[in-house]
Amino acid sequence: MGGELTISANNIHIAEGSILDHLASDPQYSGYQDELNAPASVQRPEGVIRAGVINVEFGSTPAELYTLYVQNTGTTETPAGFVISDLGLDGSDGALPPNSLDLIINGRIVTPAGILTGIDVRDAMVASEGGDLTPFTANSTINGCALAGNCSIIVEPPEPPFPPGSTPTPGIQDEVALIDDNLLPPPDFGNEDAIDDNDEETEDDGPIEPPQPLFDTTELGEDAADAGPEVGTSMRSSPSMKDNGDVDDPVSGSGNPGLMETPPPPPSQEEKQ
Repeated sequence: MGGELTISANNIHIAEGSILDHLASDPQYSGYQDELNAPASVQRPEGVIRAGVINVEFGSTPAELYTLYVQNTGTTETPAGFVISDLGLDGSDGALPPNSLDLIINGRIVTPAGILTGIDVRDAMVASEGGDLTPFTANSTINGCALAGNCSIIVEPPEPPFPPGSTPTPGIQDEVALIDDNLLPPPDFGNEDAIDDNDEETEDDGPIEPPQPLFDTTELGEDAADAGPEVGTSMRSSPSMKDNGDVDDPVSGSGNPGLMETPPPPPSQEEKQ
């Protein structure tokens, strides 16, 4: 990096337009730190202000609060915004009054040994000030890190596949395998003694009785015999039914009354007299 940039102002803000509009109305509006340290909507990892040395002079017009803000144009893990080799902060009369400078900046420092990022930038800048943090407000941060102590950057862990506290142990796959290995037998219905695997030879012992036949077909295909219903009745109209087509009785409905019984013989001469 080369060149030297000098800025003299009480309030120096480098950010996108929406943030600048809020800062113009109130340089410490609610949530300004989070918006400045969050990655920009259009990221510029190479930074937006680059110089070998940047000198910032405050106090040309006395003020109770001086501000220096540089928005993060990189990511949460690798903040960007400025790329410099050195940064000098001075008041008009030398040292700044205690608690008078609100500093929220993000960027990188180029050194002969390499490029510093993250908390290493904070440590290098604090060291260059001789460790004197009295001019800075308690809200001041560099790359999202407070000027003293541990870094306050919180990187959100990836969301677990299951809600917290509900991850199966040892695992949902093992749970399914355990259920599959210990299946319960089907419940008893109480009629197992009356059912014999649908065996036709024992169907008379079943709990369900077969319906009564509509007509007798025991002698189909056989010579007529005395066994069976009486010939001439509705159940047996022919003395010798040998084929399936011989059944001439109606199966349902009112039918033909002439087929329901054998007609009487005609009267004899004596009966006519």
